[in-house]
Amino acid sequence: MVNWKFDNPAGVAAIGECMIERRDHEMDMREEGTDLKSVPDMSRRFSGDTLNTLTYMARLLDGGKAELFYITAVGMDAGSAAMLAAWEAEGINTAFVRRLRDKLPGSYTITTGQDGERCFSYDRGESAARDLFRDDYAAILSNSLKGLSLFYLSGITVAILPPHGRERLLNLLQALRGAGVIVVYDSNYRAALWGSPGEARDWAGRVYRETNVAMPGFDDEKALFGDATPEQACERLAGLGIAEVIMKNGSSPCVVAAGKGIVHFPVTVQERVVDTTAAGDSFNAGYISSRLSGHDVAASVRAGQTLAGRVIQHPGAIIPVDDTPPLYRIIG
Repeated sequence: MVNWKFDNPAGVAAIGECMIERRDHEMDMREEGTDLKSVPDMSRRFSGDTLNTLTYMARLLDGGKAELFYITAVGMDAGSAAMLAAWEAEGINTAFVRRLRDKLPGSYTITTGQDGERCFSYDRGESAARDLFRDDYAAILSNSLKGLSLFYLSGITVAILPPHGRERLLNLLQALRGAGVIVVYDSNYRAALWGSPGEARDWAGRVYRETNVAMPGFDDEKALFGDATPEQACERLAGLGIAEVIMKNGSSPCVVAAGKGIVHFPVTVQERVVDTTAAGDSFNAGYISSRLSGHDVAASVRAGQTLAGRVIQHPGAIIPVDDTPPLYRIIG
């Protein structure tokens, strides 16, 4: 079992890519020649899987519980400046965000069906986040972050980096874990970001070997490793020495391997589903925030499920602040 007891406040960093979010009806503006990355109303909507998780954590944890850092690269444009301001307004520390003069943030369009399921179209080929480790920045982070309590990343974090960037990220994980930092990983597999399934599988395996807490979705593990059941996936990951395996499985029970065999946690199915964007990200936020606050695995799984159930009743990845429940109300 992972030791989640820290001197307050805990230091938490998430690493990844944040993009400008737009909806399908906004494509008409692009066709008219409007640069959506420079439109103020557009630039207020930002999303990225690890950033989504960190944002919800910032809302769930009061300032005395944790100091939250986001690690990424953005440009020097107005959209990038708006991103930084939005993160800081949520209580996220941007000290480790790089500003690259020759790059811009990526963007994506969401088309949502009547059942709440969504389809994404991306414009991220020249995203600044891809160049986060183009020099010795990983080594700088290694020295700066060894006092952290927890480091959070996803398969998308790994996928967007070029090969040399992935190697530098892996070196950073090894250094941080060696310093006692808890590494939390969600495999979050997006086939379009990888050259092949084999490449994605290899890198997921390498990151898992540096992971203390795994929080994947079963669909991703099935696609990557061919697991027949969530239980089989949990057993495989636990066999790698991962102390806590929290296997999300949509509306099916969450399956957990955390030192006492495999436990199932049924999900309360929501009657009203508007948009499933960030369901997994918000679950992760609820779980991690609860664990950082001293609660056990069972209470923390239920916290994640409750928060995710609230998030999917709203459009977009980040719901309004006033609609985000406090942590004490979602603890099981």
